Amino acid sequence: MDAATIKRLLKETRHSQRELAAHLDVDPAAITRLLRGERRLRLDEAPKVAAFFGLGQAPQTLPGPAPQIRGEVDLRPAPGSNDPDHAPRDLPVYGSAQGGPDGMAIDYQPIEYMRRPQALEGVLDAFAFYVVGESMSPRFRHGERLLVHPRRPVRAGEDVLLILKDPERPDANAMVKTYLGRRGDVVLVEQYNPPKKFEILESQIDGMLPIVGNYFFA
Repeated sequence: MDAATIKRLLKETRHSQRELAAHLDVDPAAITRLLRGERRLRLDEAPKVAAFFGLGQAPQTLPGPAPQIRGEVDLRPAPGSNDPDHAPRDLPVYGSAQGGPDGMAIDYQPIEYMRRPQALEGVLDAFAFYVVGESMSPRFRHGERLLVHPRRPVRAGEDVLLILKDPERPDANAMVKTYLGRRGDVVLVEQYNPPKKFEILESQIDGMLPIVGNYFFA
C-alpha cells in the first residue's frame, strides 16, 4: 500500500494520522514520513493498515489446485467449514520481484488471498508471499508461496524471512535464508544454491520472521 493510497483512505474514512500512528504503535512522525514517501510501510505493518481502514475482508477467488503438504506443519484448510473448498480466503499473499543475487523486493500490497491453513489459524498478521530466485533451492523453489508466522520467536535452524532496512538497496528489502544463530551484533544465516554461510549486521535487519510452510503445485 503506497503513500497515495493511504492519504486517500485517511481522507475518505476521516481518520487522522495520529490515530493511524496509535494503531501501528509508532510515533506520529513516522506516519508523516510515510505519507511524504520518506519511509516505506514495513511488511508486518501492511495487514494492520488494512485492518485500520476496514479492508480485512478478502475477495473471493476461484479455487486453485489442491496444495501438497511439505514438512511437519499442517497446511490443510482450517476447520470450521463443512466444505473446505468454499472456506473463506482471508490470508493475504504478497508478490515479490528479484532484487539481486541474494535479495528480493516484496510488495506490501496483497496481490491475492488464499485459504488459511491450520498452521496459521488464529495468528494475527500472518501472511504468505511468493519467493523469487533459486538461492534456497531445492528447499524452496522459485514461485512457491511461503507461509509466515510473524508472532512466533525464531529458532536456530529455521527458515526465515529477513526484512532488511538497508537504504542503499531499496530494490531488495527482504531475503529468505536459514537462521543459524547470533554472534555478538551479527546474525548468521545460510543459503543452499550456491551453498554459502554469511553474516548480516543486526542493525541492518528490521525483522526476522519464521517461515512455517510452503505451498507448491505439481
